[in-house]
Amino acid sequence: MKLIGKFTLNIKKFLKYQIITRGVLALIIIPLYGLLSGYLVQKNGSAVSTNGDILKFMLTPSGGIFLLFFLAIVILEIIIEIGGYITISCKIEGGYKESSYWEILKYNIRLLPRMLSVGGIIIFLYVIFMGPMSGIGFQLSFLKGFSMPNFIMSEIDQSVIYTIIYTVGIILLIYVSLKFIFTFNYMIIEDMKASEAISASCKLFKDNRKNVLKEMAVMLIVTAVISSFILFIWLTLIIKLSGQLNLDGYTGRIIMIGLLQVQSFGILVISILVVPFECYYVTKLFYKMIDEKDVRYPQIAEKTKRSMLDKILQKKKTLIGISLAALVLYSMTMGIFTREIVGYNNKIDVYGHRGYGVGTPENSLSAIKKSIDNKVDYIEIDVQRTKDREYVLNHDKTFERVSYNKPDFINKKTLDLTLDQIKTLDIGSKVSPRYAGEKVPTIEEVLDLCKNKIKINLELKEGVDNKMMDDLMDLVKKKGMKKQVFFTSLNINHTKYIEEKDSTFDTGLIYFIKLGNYSDVAADYMIMEEREATESSIKKLHKKGKKVIVWTVNTQDSIDKFSKMDVDGIISDYPIEVKEAVDKNARMTPDDLIMSSFVRDIEDRLLP
Repeated sequence: MKLIGKFTLNIKKFLKYQIITRGVLALIIIPLYGLLSGYLVQKNGSAVSTNGDILKFMLTPSGGIFLLFFLAIVILEIIIEIGGYITISCKIEGGYKESSYWEILKYNIRLLPRMLSVGGIIIFLYVIFMGPMSGIGFQLSFLKGFSMPNFIMSEIDQSVIYTIIYTVGIILLIYVSLKFIFTFNYMIIEDMKASEAISASCKLFKDNRKNVLKEMAVMLIVTAVISSFILFIWLTLIIKLSGQLNLDGYTGRIIMIGLLQVQSFGILVISILVVPFECYYVTKLFYKMIDEKDVRYPQIAEKTKRSMLDKILQKKKTLIGISLAALVLYSMTMGIFTREIVGYNNKIDVYGHRGYGVGTPENSLSAIKKSIDNKVDYIEIDVQRTKDREYVLNHDKTFERVSYNKPDFINKKTLDLTLDQIKTLDIGSKVSPRYAGEKVPTIEEVLDLCKNKIKINLELKEGVDNKMMDDLMDLVKKKGMKKQVFFTSLNINHTKYIEEKDSTFDTGLIYFIKLGNYSDVAADYMIMEEREATESSIKKLHKKGKKVIVWTVNTQDSIDKFSKMDVDGIISDYPIEVKEAVDKNARMTPDDLIMSSFVRDIEDRLLP
């Protein structure tokens, strides 16, 4: 509690450092990163690289330059952010007065040569991968850090072996991350090289393992209890107040929306103080664990005159007046146009994943029929080419996973099988006896079933060549279904070919990772994995006239989240649940919208 109190007393120092750091990020580093990455990708012959193409790009000279530039930016941010917060923490513990931003930066820039080493690369991996995955360590404002995508986690959850391997891997990462926890303190305070600091941190953790684990466990419990208590009190007050106010009138709405902005500001302050608090806590723990005779503090010149930021922040009355005026003006506008501004998007198209989703054989006529019966907006299906140039539905390269019967050719690729061979497979019995004997459908059978009943997101999978795309476009035109079908692919060259051949066809690019200026891609739909679907990326794409679809939205949290975002479509294995969530949002009253905004704000910006 004393630690939290001391940190609170020194919040202003961390906030000022954050303001300048984020300014440098926003005005210099991020724009420079965007410009250079876009230029290098474009120089390589495309506006954007996605998915597997990124690896190919990294193996080119342009990709090599990008990797070096990315490495330099991350190392610089480690020095600026983590180095700066730990330095400020050391000065607080030593009882020293405040130093200027530039003095702190000059002190820590000496870490740069030490980061350009094998030990520096290990620290780089620790910050980018090990820390975020394990939950132990420091994250940068510049990067979200690595986390396992939901579509991979769903595959892990379906396999006991994968789950065990993943769990063991996370435990090992947690252990290694704990051993590395004092690395930056040794580099900054003891002036060690990166590899020496890693070794010293591992030894300090080993010698004090029980105490470190106990201290961290207590801190986690205390912060969780305090956070939960504050959150409980705040939401209780909001609910009580909403019951006292008339939210049908403008005054009540203006007050509640004003409080919502106060909450948002509070969450913003908390979010930007998380890393400084972690650095301060680890630094205090470091000083507690080392011998008293080894205690040292960074010797940095103290601030002799107030900076421009100090002068601005000292004008408290002016800042409070401007803030209150902006708050009132915004709240009044929101109070009048609550439905238009706060209202959720109720025009989201729902896509049945691989035909329908859970409970049906994937890429089957039965799955498609269920989507039609339940009035799902679209089906998402996968098409492949056979050996005899027929076109059938299948997701994987082979039918081994979905087929109940196992003929001797079951491990052969779809490309190496004839239609007659494929039609002998049973893709229904594995799901349920009611689907026993379900056959793999041809694309023509699918189009005949769907005509004038449901729209189709047709993903081009294996064996795609120009002839395949021509055949499929001709078939769709022949069936008179151009308005019902759009083509999608993980390969940007496929969408580009279709757009150039016949721009009246709609196309969509599927991706889970991207690099470059993806808003200018030759595609009508951008079909992105959940982590890529941020508010800013969605707005940017909508400004370019593109539609945004998110895949594969299966967890209840994800369904709740994306059914309230301004996306154009959601692909899910649970299309009925998604439809119900979208319909429920559409029926919300202005009162419901305001109250749900409080919870949504906390969920989106505060909770992990």
